[in-house]
Amino acid sequence: MSNPLHSPVKLAIIALVVVLLVLSWISLKPEPGTPEVVVEDTVRELVAAAEARNLKPFRHHLSENVKDGADNSKKEILRLLQAIFLRNNTISLTILGLTVEKDSNPEILHVTLVLLMGNTPIPEDKGTFEFTFRREGDWKVWEMKWQDGVQYGI
Repeated sequence: MSNPLHSPVKLAIIALVVVLLVLSWISLKPEPGTPEVVVEDTVRELVAAAEARNLKPFRHHLSENVKDGADNSKKEILRLLQAIFLRNNTISLTILGLTVEKDSNPEILHVTLVLLMGNTPIPEDKGTFEFTFRREGDWKVWEMKWQDGVQYGI
């Protein structure tokens, strides 16, 4: 007796379903070079820079007019990051979630970043960061806020 799962019709249906699922998944991903992908890549670069304790990408990607939740300027934010980097020999960050959403203004994108973070190789603290990016030639962080007890200090 032949196995009913091996019938040519069932195999064709399974193959069609797999192809449709793959095409659906591909169509959901933004195209490379779109503002959403550029901003997502920028956020990933900033996370890697924080782990490497490297201020240079922050200097480049923060707008000259950036403000954080405490109304700190770019200079003050960079100074606070430098203090965090000096205070912590190890900074471990793991991205749990990263979403980029369009605004009604095409020159603005909103980002929500959820991280596990810590100063040991295994991060334990969870934090949520919200960024507003604005196109200023390049996409720049224009506003930033954090939640869930995240302070300046990892």
